[in-house]
Amino acid sequence: MDITPPKLTKVFYSEDGSEAMEIAIKIAYHYWHNRGEKQKTKFVTLSEAYHGDTIGSVSVGGINIFHEKYKPLLFDVYKTAFPLS
Repeated sequence: MDITPPKLTKVFYSEDGSEAMEIAIKIAYHYWHNRGEKQKTKFVTLSEAYHGDTIGSVSVGGINIFHEKYKPLLFDVYKTAFPLS
């Protein structure tokens, strides 16, 4: 692959953005679990972010009008303000 750095030899394809976020969350969780860091279960997210409609992507999202009804289903995250340019 000529467009990637030499050490990047694997890719993971997904069908849409929501699925890509779900996969990224699972890969990050799995990475730390495999390294023995089982306490690393939290994610940092940007407030007012939209990442899709799966439970994982809604958990790391932050648009209340879309996500408020599902709050009891979501996992806890640390939210930080969206940087202004």
